[in-house]
Amino acid sequence: MGRIRLGKDRVVYDSEQGFPAHTVPAVGPAEIRAVIARRIRALAKERDITMTALADFAGVGRRSLHRALAGDEALTVDRLAKIAEALEVHPKQLLDEDEP
Repeated sequence: MGRIRLGKDRVVYDSEQGFPAHTVPAVGPAEIRAVIARRIRALAKERDITMTALADFAGVGRRSLHRALAGDEALTVDRLAKIAEALEVHPKQLLDEDEP
């Protein structure tokens, strides 16, 4: 089994099965929330959905959604799933800015 080493700027995974070690940049919670907020805004804009309508359709409080998009509050996985459903996308598309 491999091992994971955490560094200040990256995570290194060493495999004992002969695969080369690979490094991924460390990403903090604030950065992840910022990406999710940008994706939610962009997807809602593409679909001509207001934040109020999105909050209502997803069953998320409007104030809670606005705080989350401002980076002041973290959305739970359940809420992210509801928002993704409302936007008609797979939840992983909320994490990847390169997704269409």
